[in-house]
Formats: sequence, structure tokens, C-alpha cells
Amino acid sequence: MINRMSVIILVFILMMIQGIEASEFRRIRPIPAPSKKVPGVTKPMKKFIPVSREVVENAMKKIVKAWSRNEIQKVLGKEFYDRERLRDAMNTKVPRDARLDILSIQAIQTLDQRIEKTDAGEVVVSTVSVTAKTEVLYNDPDNGFRRLEGTNEYIVRVKVKKGE
Repeated sequence: MINRMSVIILVFILMMIQGIEASEFRRIRPIPAPSKKVPGVTKPMKKFIPVSREVVENAMKKIVKAWSRNEIQKVLGKEFYDRERLRDAMNTKVPRDARLDILSIQAIQTLDQRIEKTDAGEVVVSTVSVTAKTEVLYNDPDNGFRRLEGTNEYIVRVKVKKGE
């Protein structure tokens, strides 16, 4: 009886396995990205000009100050993905008294660099990756004073006049 039952279950499983087929793989859909053509660009940089730590620190201070004042929209680039969603999340999920502080800047790496012509002359536009240790400070009505520490990567666009 047990052997007969085992054979029936085995036959049933084999029938089920034959019916399962992988008809196709998932299709690759490219992620929409902004155009590589940038108006006013004279030439791409063959060799990156180092971005000074002071310039990056000042840019990070500006971002942190804007975040703490809930004015982050003012420092975001026009091509920042989902800027409205970020604004809504800041307004609904971040406590009003929350403050963001930089504890340390750990790494700075230039990802991209180009020269743009402006009315004031040529400007070196650098896209920089900044790894920073930050903390958020706020008062929680239920748990009291809260301090949340974390290490985050920021992608920052820095503009410096050529030759400075």
C-alpha cells in the first residue's frame, strides 16, 4: 500500500513538473536618465582637477543648514529625482525641531567634471561623492531627546571658477 501510494505521488509530482515551464525571462527596461547633452559645455575634462576639501565642506554645510531649516528644495538640483516626494516626506515624517549635523567627512571622490561657459567666464562643474558621518537630533514626545547617527553618501555638484 505504501509503495503504491508513493508511486502515485511521484507520478503526480512528475506531471506537475512537466507542466511548469519558464516561458521567458524578465524584460530589461532601461531606467530613464537625463540627456548627456548639457548646454554651455565647452569640453569634458580628460584629467580631473582636484576639488578642495574646503569647497566640499562648505557645500555640505549649506546642505545640512537647508535640511535643518526644512529648505532642502532650495539646494537640490533641477534634475534631482523625486524632489516633490522628498519634500512631502520631510514635511510629514521629519520632526519640526530636527537638526542635522555633520560629525565628520570621511571620503571625497570626484565622479565627473566638465567646463561650462557662463557670463562670468568658465566654470568647472564637478560631481563629487562625499561620504559623511552625520547625526539627526530631535525631541521625541514619547522617548525624549533622540540622537540618530549614520554614515551616508551624498552626491554633490560643485561649481568653481576656472583657475581658483
